[in-house]
Formats: sequence, C-alpha cells, structure tokens
Amino acid sequence: ARPTPTPTPSDATAPASGSISINGGNSSTSSTGAQLTLSATDATGVTAYYVSETGTTPGVSDAGWVALASAATNYSSNPAISFTLSSAGGIKTVYAWFKDAAGNISTRVSDDITYNILQITYDPTSGSQSVSANKTVTVTFNQSMDSSTVTTSNVTVTSSGGTKTTSLAYDSTNNRATITPTNGLACATDYTITVTTNVKDSTGYAQTSAGTATFSTRPNVSSFSAGNGFNVAVTPAGAVWAWGSGGAGQMGDGANLTRSAPVQVSNLTGV
Repeated sequence: ARPTPTPTPSDATAPASGSISINGGNSSTSSTGAQLTLSATDATGVTAYYVSETGTTPGVSDAGWVALASAATNYSSNPAISFTLSSAGGIKTVYAWFKDAAGNISTRVSDDITYNILQITYDPTSGSQSVSANKTVTVTFNQSMDSSTVTTSNVTVTSSGGTKTTSLAYDSTNNRATITPTNGLACATDYTITVTTNVKDSTGYAQTSAGTATFSTRPNVSSFSAGNGFNVAVTPAGAVWAWGSGGAGQMGDGANLTRSAPVQVSNLTGV
C-alpha cells in the first residue's frame, strides 16, 4: 500500500511586530501630505498592507489592501509610503494592518500626529529688534476665522510690566487682526504677542498650544553719535545705549560682544 502523504500544515499565524510611523515620528505637521514608514514580520512572508484613519479591521478581500511586489518575511517600507490626511485640523490617527498569503491579518498598529491647519503670520515678526514704539501690531491668519474669538482677551501684547492695553479690529476679508496699543508701546522694551487657544477658525478648530512672537522696541533717542563700527544714542531720560562692534568694550555692558540691537551702557545715566 502506498504511504499516506503527510499533510502540509496550514498557516494560521498572522504577521507580527507591526509598526507605523508618520513623518518620521514628528508630533505635528502643517500639511495633509504625510509619509508613512511601515514594518512587520511573518514566517511565510508579508504580502500586503492596509492603512486608514478608520480603526475598523478590514476584511481580507476588502478594497484598500496594497500588495507587495513579493512576500517579505521582514517587511519594511522603503521608500516611505505617501498618505493624505483628512482635511480637518487636529490630532490624526493612522492605523495599519498587514496580511500574509494565507489571509491572516495582523493586529492593528497606529501612530498619531497633530495637523495644525491654522497658520499665523505676525508683524512684527518674531525676533524683530529696534521696532518703532508707534508700531501697529498685526496678526494674519491663513483662513477665515470666528471673529467672536479674535478679541483683546485672546490676542494680547505683553511685556515684563504686564499686558498692554490695546484696541483690536478684525478684517474678515484679509483674515487680519490689527492691534493698536493704547498710548503706543514703551521704548526699549521686550514684547510678546500671544494668540491663545481660545482663538478659533470658522470651523471651530483652535491651535493645540498658544502661538507667540517676540519683538523689542528701540530706545527713544534725543541725540546720536556714530563711532568706528558702533553707534551710541542718548535718551531724553539721560540713558545711554550702544550697538554695533563691541569686541573692545564699545558697548559698555562688560560683555565685549557685537550687538545688533541697542543695549544700555551700564552705570551711566543722567547724561
């Protein structure tokens, strides 16, 4: 009698060690275009992957599975896979599954990223120095805003002395808030513009954290003198300010550094 053939064991083991990373693990993005890095292992080979913002496990024959060119026991996407996030702002979760030739589907894996749909342009730009004390501050948004949230309580200008009293006008045509400080800004002062998370766009989306920009105003000058690579100014109050090349102590602040913005000369007042 012929020997009975030994049956080939069926594959009942799903792909394992799955992983997904969005944009190299970045926590936020300002674009819906994302790059996914996937990986998984399977003894007989991963044959396809499925990615979605919906967390329901797909069926083995569902549309959306992307077949690999060849089965891979240690699959890793190279290059990264292009994926388009949904258009609403906020935290995005992308899920991934893997399957093998026998139709075994892995447990899902996921990664999160925050899509910051709301972009803000500040004037003065952050880091600006020697800004005029008469400067009108503007904050421009990249899309239509809920004007009821663009207020002096939610868009502020502050210094070490506290919050500056301002008036605010919102231009819905240009999505721009114009902030006018009462009695102008103080001279030689560091300021911070803050847009709080209470500011929302017309769809109700708000930033996940407050937006800020810093700038400094220039001193009020009553007299000015130019030196060899540096400048000196005197304010009406008699304070002396210097800026420019300071390698030989020209700044008078003891640091011997070149200064792009005015610094007050130490221990010299009433000039």
